[in-house]
Amino acid sequence: MTDKHSLIAFLSVILAIVVLAVVSVVVVLSVKEPDASMAAALASLGAAITGLIGLGGTFKPRSSAPDQSQPVTVTNPPTNPVQTEISQ
Repeated sequence: MTDKHSLIAFLSVILAIVVLAVVSVVVVLSVKEPDASMAAALASLGAAITGLIGLGGTFKPRSSAPDQSQPVTVTNPPTNPVQTEISQ
């Protein structure tokens, strides 16, 4: 999948979430009496907000540099091992 395809997929998901949010807001504002359709509209509005929060979590800053490996530090050499069992 190229960057162009990823962008199109991302924008289509955002568009679908926005359409869901707009429809649920219209239903909430147009219903005069609280009933099942009001609860469904509020639930879909909650789903839209959750989807937008989820999409926000997918953002990651781009970097052309490869990941840097962390140096390994030995804190317990063989002469001073970590205790794994209780000594008697």
